[in-house]
Amino acid sequence: MNTMDTMKARTYNGPTNGALPVEHTDGNRMVDRIIAEQQAGLQAQAHRLRLIAALPQAQARAAASATEADQETTLESDA
Repeated sequence: MNTMDTMKARTYNGPTNGALPVEHTDGNRMVDRIIAEQQAGLQAQAHRLRLIAALPQAQARAAASATEADQETTLESDA
């Protein structure tokens, strides 16, 4: 377990001389902020990847609907 994990899990038991452990709230807020920033970055990256993966399907649907609309227009003008 590294230092960041220990801080986040709050498993540090303090010194061995009998003193009570100290809650470092500023450090905890800093760790929480870093984790939130990393999580936001990962979520944004995942969203971009989903959009990139869905783009060809969306383009194919748009092309199909445009072709279908052109065919309907042609059928209406023939009638």
